[in-house]
Amino acid sequence: MDSARIEDQRRKISQRLNRFQDLMAEIDAAESITKSLHNEAKSALGRAWEERKSFVFERALAMPESSLRDALLRWHMDSSCVLAHANGVMKKLDKSLVEHGVSDEGRDGYDLVLSLKEDAEFYLAQLERVKATAAKIRTPQQVREQKEAERESALPAATKEQRGIAQNAIGALMAEFRPALLEMIERQLLGQKARIDDQLAELDKVESRDSASYRQLRESSGWQCLASLYDTAGSLGRFYRPGDIMLADDWQARLRALAIREADELAAAFSHKQVSKLASLVTAKNPIARVDGRVTTGSGALEANLTVELEQGDSFCMRTQVVSSFSKYGRLFHRYPTTFHDLVQRGTLIQKGLSEAEMRNVFCGGQDACHAITNGR
Repeated sequence: MDSARIEDQRRKISQRLNRFQDLMAEIDAAESITKSLHNEAKSALGRAWEERKSFVFERALAMPESSLRDALLRWHMDSSCVLAHANGVMKKLDKSLVEHGVSDEGRDGYDLVLSLKEDAEFYLAQLERVKATAAKIRTPQQVREQKEAERESALPAATKEQRGIAQNAIGALMAEFRPALLEMIERQLLGQKARIDDQLAELDKVESRDSASYRQLRESSGWQCLASLYDTAGSLGRFYRPGDIMLADDWQARLRALAIREADELAAAFSHKQVSKLASLVTAKNPIARVDGRVTTGSGALEANLTVELEQGDSFCMRTQVVSSFSKYGRLFHRYPTTFHDLVQRGTLIQKGLSEAEMRNVFCGGQDACHAITNGR
C-alpha cells in the first residue's frame, strides 16, 4: 500500500471526525436539538469508523499470508462489524492474537490490531457521548412551542384576572359556535371520504390491478385519516382486489365520532391560541375592560373576530383564522394566523392592519401605533 494512498485515507478519516466534532459542538451548545441533528452526528461518526475499517482492510490485503491476516479480512467482511458492535468484534480479534501469537510474518497484523483497538476505544467513547445527548432531542413542534413560550415569558405578563376575562369571553364564544364548528369538520371529512370512494370505484374498473394507483390511495393523507371508516378483508397486499376494502356499515357513526374528537381538539387549541395572543398584549397598566365578538366559518374556514376594549380607552379588533391541512401521515393539523385592525390609541383610529409583532411594540414596547407601523415593516 503506497504512502500516497495511506495519506489519502488518513485525510478522509480526519475530515469525517472534524465534521463529527463540529456537529457535537453545535449539540453541546444547544439547549434542545432535533432528531435529525442527533442522527447526523451519529452518521458522521459511523462514516469515520467505516473509513477506518477500509484503511485496515487495504493494509491487511497488502500483508503476507498469515492466519492473523485472514482473521482481519474476515472481520472486515463481517456484516455485524458496525461501530455499535465494535466491542464484540475487538474481543474476537483479541482471541485471534492469542491463538496466532506474534511471529515475524504476523508482526504487521499484530501491530495493526493493537492500533485498531486503541481507535475502537476512542470511537466507542464518542458514541457514548452522542447517546448522552439524546435527552436534548425535541420534535419540531416541541421546539416551536418552546420558542413561543420563551418569547411570551419575555413579555410583560397579564395578571391571572385579565387572562381569566379573556378566557371566559373566548370560551363562551366557542361554546356557542361549537355546533357550526362540528358541522364544518364533518363536511371536510365527508369531502375526503368522497374522494376515497371515487378512487376505490376507479380501482374496481382496472382489470390489470394497477398497483401504483392502489399505493397512491393507501399513502394519501385522506386514507390515513379516514381508514377507520372502512373494513378490510384481512391484511392488504400489494395489489388491489375488489372487496379488499369495503365501507363499514356503521361508517356514519365512526365519522361522527372522528368529527367530534377533531372539533373538541380544535376548539380547545383555538381558544388557547386566542387567549395566549391576547394575554401577551395586556399589561397591568392597561387591563381589559371588555371582550366581544363572533366566530364564523366564512369560505369554509374558521374565523374569530374579537373586539377588545381596554380600560384606558384603547381598543382594537383581533382577527384569527384557522388554516387546516392534512399531514403526510393523515393527521389533521391547524395554523392560526392573526392580524389586528381598527386600532384606536389615545383617540386616534389606525385603519391599517397590524401584525402581532407590531401590536407587541405598541402595547409592550411603549411605542405609539404610528411609530410601530413605520418601524415594524
